[in-house]
Amino acid sequence: MKLNNIKIKKEYLKLVPRPNEDDYQKLKNDIKENGIEIPVIVNSQNVLLEGFTRYNIAKELSLSEIPTETKTVEDELSFIIRVNVHRRHLSIKQKTDLGLKLLDIEREKAKQRQSHGQTAPGRTLKSESNLSDKGRATKKVAEQVGVSEDTMKKAVSIDKFKKNATPEEIKKFDSIFKDDEQPINKMYQMARKISDETKSKNDDAYRTNYQLMMETRALIEKLDWYYQLQDFDETKTIDIIKKNLASFDIEHMDRMIKRELKGCKEQFDELLNQ
Repeated sequence: MKLNNIKIKKEYLKLVPRPNEDDYQKLKNDIKENGIEIPVIVNSQNVLLEGFTRYNIAKELSLSEIPTETKTVEDELSFIIRVNVHRRHLSIKQKTDLGLKLLDIEREKAKQRQSHGQTAPGRTLKSESNLSDKGRATKKVAEQVGVSEDTMKKAVSIDKFKKNATPEEIKKFDSIFKDDEQPINKMYQMARKISDETKSKNDDAYRTNYQLMMETRALIEKLDWYYQLQDFDETKTIDIIKKNLASFDIEHMDRMIKRELKGCKEQFDELLNQ
């Protein structure tokens, strides 16, 4: 097929791990000497499904044609991931990265089945409509990408940590794992450690904020009582309330405390404006 007739879909291209420079040059030298011996795979619309590296090398070598095989598959995204796992020498990290992409596809399929009141073959809505709920998707994907279920679960935990982590946590994590090719176990343990530290910090902040909120709420009620009596010096109480309102740990504040704090501020402003 003419190289110019092959179409590249960016969504598909992003799924494929890039080879390292040494492997890329070895393949390029081999193609320069022997040509492309293994056809790339395209769909019926000439969209490239497999062979992105060979395609890029063909462009660099100014080849006008490239051997192709046309294939029709039901799920092209899953096909691209699976074929790359089986045809290339990938690190554990690269395999789990592909596994995470497969999991996203499985979850999307499950959502679509749920929205249409359907289930996966052989399952009921009650027992299983979303494969990821009970770990079945993780086990299935682990088998597809060639890693243990435990390794895949740890990769899922690391991914979840990265998605939910604060910028400060991400900075700390990335400063330790700069090359992104560290052992999964080591990355998993560090993600847990950072999460536990944050949880402990949040728990401490919640207790502090809660106690401060109870004290502030009581002081505002006391201030309201002072205003009703009209013969007390409320200056000291006002100063304490202002100090309390400025002392909350906003960064680690629970949603409930945030709502309470907003109510306190509104009530306090109303009293001051009386």
